[in-house]
Amino acid sequence: MNKCEVCDEDMSTKKLPLITIVTVVYNGEKTIQETICSCTEQVYCNVEYIVIDGKSTDSTVDIISKFKNKVTRFISEPDNGIYDAMNKAITIATGDWIIFMNSGDLFFDKFVLSNVAKLIKEEESSVDVIYGNTVYKFKNNLLQIMPLAFELIEREMIFCHQSTFVRTELIKLNRFDLKYKLAADYNMFYQFYKQNRIFKHVDLFISIFNQDEGSTLNNFKKSTKERYSIHDDYGSFKNSFLLYKTILKIQISLLKKKILPMKLNHFFFQIKYKANILPKK
Repeated sequence: MNKCEVCDEDMSTKKLPLITIVTVVYNGEKTIQETICSCTEQVYCNVEYIVIDGKSTDSTVDIISKFKNKVTRFISEPDNGIYDAMNKAITIATGDWIIFMNSGDLFFDKFVLSNVAKLIKEEESSVDVIYGNTVYKFKNNLLQIMPLAFELIEREMIFCHQSTFVRTELIKLNRFDLKYKLAADYNMFYQFYKQNRIFKHVDLFISIFNQDEGSTLNNFKKSTKERYSIHDDYGSFKNSFLLYKTILKIQISLLKKKILPMKLNHFFFQIKYKANILPKK
């Protein structure tokens, strides 16, 4: 890791929170190096970096090996999907806080951990989950997106998982439920919510999430059904109505994209998200 700006300021005599970064990857030769560089170039000194590979068959492991001096723990073995791999990392994590930055995803800049560490020191005794803002990376655009209103967590994921820090001791008690293939992260945060855990939004951009690589986008129906099945009123008329309303809305949106010419789609996208679009890094 790079020189720690937090230590250089006013925290040299105080215990810095140990932050565990986890990167999960399988056959990610096109994206893994950029993600590792983003994680290891953070200007914060108290970091544990865990990389979990699902026994990749491409050159992923060879790329990771180039950074062996910067990776704290590396495991390459078959797993039962992304959440199983993430649970493996949780088992061996020793940090005070944990964040997942999977292959294809990036920290917004090299100061994210140092900035969050300062906030953790200020709120150390009272907060369980810290979440920030996200830049979503599409093929042709970067969109800055703020979390949704907190009360909406009762129905949907209000923030990006890659922009979230969780107390490690808490996540060890509430690991990802493997019966959910696409919505286990939402299930975890929903359980935290039901447990009355303390969430805090920080007005910082934490991650650049690679939306093009997201399996949830390609399996939106299954993901949406999983998310709605998590709620206590599963099977109720209200739940079913909201579920199929959401699916229909997404289907219509995807149909418009498919029918309309690419240039027209791009035009409408630019109009809709004009205030959110950032220049590409």
